[in-house]
Amino acid sequence: MLIRDDGETWTAITQPAHAFLSGQVAAHWASPLAPDVILGVQQHDVPWVDQDRMPTLHPPARRAASFIELDMATRLRVWSTVTERLVAQSPYAALLVSLHSTNIHTRYLPEEMRPYELLAKTRADQDALLAVLPDVTRKQAERDAEFVFALDALSLTLCHGWDGRDLPAIDGQVIRVEPVDDDAATLDPWPLGVDALEVTVDARVVRERFDDEPAMHAALAATPNTRLRWTLRPGR
Repeated sequence: MLIRDDGETWTAITQPAHAFLSGQVAAHWASPLAPDVILGVQQHDVPWVDQDRMPTLHPPARRAASFIELDMATRLRVWSTVTERLVAQSPYAALLVSLHSTNIHTRYLPEEMRPYELLAKTRADQDALLAVLPDVTRKQAERDAEFVFALDALSLTLCHGWDGRDLPAIDGQVIRVEPVDDDAATLDPWPLGVDALEVTVDARVVRERFDDEPAMHAALAATPNTRLRWTLRPGR
């Protein structure tokens, strides 16, 4: 769950919904991406489906916990289900999401904080998938996983309303995302094959605070969707 909290209301965006926004960008990449790569981008947070259907209460703020606020044990439990969620649809997309898990738990964490047991399981899962994908090399998959990692960061920036930042490099190229207002941002250099692109995500804006988790679940389920929109344009 991604959370934006302004004190009076809080906005909840599920991890799978945020990943779908990433996929909207991937589908318009200037050098067309393979369908399995686009699927991997779209589904990069598929392990969070169950957790985000019934999110954990964050008592200090009396709302749903964001993925950043969850304890590490919960986060590791979620990520341990990566490949089984997607392998029946596309083993290659499952491999990319598994590599995304590796990137998250290495690039964002110092060595002393890395979950080595999860990383070992993830590596074994990747080797098993590579074994049934004879035309795929680990190097190729790791390159394609760079798209997942960078577009995840782009969507997180938009959905959270973060300041401008450099996205993780893709083939050595760093793209800068710069929000210009609440519903627009620029990308520089421009990586898409269209002049501009509108991307959307479904969210729920909640005005209540909760001390009881089931009551929060019921309120979230009854809250109408709000569709958030951003227009992406070239930076120059």
